[in-house]
Amino acid sequence: AYEMSASLVGSEMCIRDRIRLWQRRRPTVLFITHDVEEAVLLGNRVVELADGRLMGLHPVDLPYPRDPTAPSLLRHRRAVLDRLLQESSDQEPPR
Repeated sequence: AYEMSASLVGSEMCIRDRIRLWQRRRPTVLFITHDVEEAVLLGNRVVELADGRLMGLHPVDLPYPRDPTAPSLLRHRRAVLDRLLQESSDQEPPR
């Protein structure tokens, strides 16, 4: 298993390099990112964590390589963002 933190991902490896690595070796990889687009583009699951607890799980059942402009990928991105925004508004104190 590999873990690729945001610092490694952002500075040393571009997305295409990470996809090639995964395609060659097929390891289990845990990408940790705050970037929803990157998570949907690279992952087969997007896991939402808050305070160390699992808050949501969104499967991304699209074939690789993925086109970041494909409508199907954009629908997954929107679904994850909608969930995050819903969770955020649920936690806001009433006015």
